[in-house]
Amino acid sequence: MPTDTILAIVPVILLFAFFAATMVWADIYSRKQ
Repeated sequence: MPTDTILAIVPVILLFAFFAATMVWADIYSRKQ
């Protein structure tokens, strides 16, 4: 895979991972309340 393709995909993966982690954290946090 070309380097520029990897550089284009990595930010998308990081953004998706951050979004997923936020959703999971919010779900756990709301259940504790």
